[in-house]
Parts: sequence; structure tokens; C-alpha cells
Amino acid sequence: MSVFLVALSLLSADAAEPIEISGAVVKLVDDVAVPATEAGLLAKILVKEGEIVAAGAMLAQILDADVRLAVERAKYELDIAQRQQTNDVDIRYARKSTEVAKAELARSLETNAKYPKTVSNTELDRQKLLVEKSELEIKQAEHDQEIASLTSDIKGNELRTAEEQLARRTITAPLKGMVVEVHRRPGEWVQPGETVARVVRLDRLRAEGFLAVKHARLDLVGSKVKLVIPDAEGKDREFAGVIVFVSPEIDPLNSQVRVWAEIDNSDLKLRPGVQANLLVQPR
Repeated sequence: MSVFLVALSLLSADAAEPIEISGAVVKLVDDVAVPATEAGLLAKILVKEGEIVAAGAMLAQILDADVRLAVERAKYELDIAQRQQTNDVDIRYARKSTEVAKAELARSLETNAKYPKTVSNTELDRQKLLVEKSELEIKQAEHDQEIASLTSDIKGNELRTAEEQLARRTITAPLKGMVVEVHRRPGEWVQPGETVARVVRLDRLRAEGFLAVKHARLDLVGSKVKLVIPDAEGKDREFAGVIVFVSPEIDPLNSQVRVWAEIDNSDLKLRPGVQANLLVQPR
């Protein structure tokens, strides 16, 4: 029994030993060709190569004077529609007119009850018609207000559409990173989809390498790693990371499996393209 426990402890010790991946290549995780989203004349380029930008930072501006005017017009039209929506003067007037017409009819009927035929049938018919007309005017005013409410919604949608078109005239960085290429210059015409600039993420990089199939367990995902690079003085520089992918496919030629780790590069000291060794600490 004791021999079995010793053997088990040795196996556990072996499992805890780091796995080395030699010749791992450091690559970019995010490399984005930022396109123009609207056709137009480039009014200005706001960045240059080598500049670090935040996510959402403005890279370039397409001429947008016409769209700004469309936004202003949409705002005024929405304001008018909202005022019409909240204006209940016609409803209040129609209701008041109905009250007056009903009161007049009631007085006429009361008078005829006391003094028959004082108010002619023709006059009574006219007063009844006036009451019906006033009630219909209430319904019409309420209907007009419902239409005004729908019109207000339509104008709100038109404003949001115009604002979206205006926003699309501004070309922004999709992520925090470095501008490594600027493809266009102010005064050039761009079409939707044409690349204006290229932005790469540098604060997190990918180290990609190959493991022998016996070590490439799928549960390595999440394991901590150290990326080790010898510097010019012969000293090792280390960067921390974590395994994020272990391929389920085995290369039939060399029985190796592709794996990669994401490496923290907050200090921007690690550069894409360099080769290094990865030490994987199995969990």
C-alpha cells in the first residue's frame, strides 16, 4: 500500500511540472483595418502612425455639413410634432362646445315641458344636430391628437436616423491600440468599406506554438503561462499569460497540436513577431 502511495505522489509531482513550448511566436490578437462607413470627402485626419489611441477615439472626419443641417431640421420638425401632440386646445374647446349645446337643448326641452310648443321642432332639431356635431368634433380632435402622437414618433425616428448618419461620418477607433498605418489623406474621396487606417492592440498579445499530443490536453485552457525571452545581456525577460486555446486537431505529420496563450503586455515591452519559450503550468 505504501509503495502505491509513493508512486501516486511521483505521478502528481510530474503532472505539476511546467510544460515547455519552444519557439512560440508572438502575434497580434486584434488587428483592425478601420473602414469608412459613408461615402464622402475626407475633411481631416486626426492621427498619425505610432500614435496610441483609446477605443472610440476619432481617427478621421468625413465632410458632414449637409448631414448636420438634416439633423437640425429633424430636431425642429420633432419639436413641432411634440407640441402638436401635447396641444389639447381643440379637444377642450370641443368638449366645452358640447356642454353648451347640451345645456341649450336641455333648456329648450324643459321650456317645452312647461309651456308646450314654445320652442319649435325645427329649433329642437337644430339644437340636437349641434350637440351631435360637437360630440363628433371631440372625436375628431382626439383623433387628430393620436395622429400627432404618431407623427411625433415618426419625427423621432427621422432624427435618430439623421444622427446615425452624422455619426457614421466620424471614423473612430474600434479598440485601444496603436495606429500603424494611415491609408488616406485629407481631401481624398472615400467609399464605404475602404480602409482609412489600421489599428492594432498591443496591451494583450498572443503567443502561438505547438505541443506534443501527449501534453496537449484540452483542459490546459485556463492554465497560467510564462513567456520567456532572453535579452541582449543574456537575461531572461518574463511575461505572464494564460492558455486560451488548445486545438482539437492533431497534425498527422508530427503529432503536434497548435496552442496559444494570451500574454499581458500592459507596459508595451513585448513586440509582435518575436520568438520565445512558453512555460505552461498545468492546473
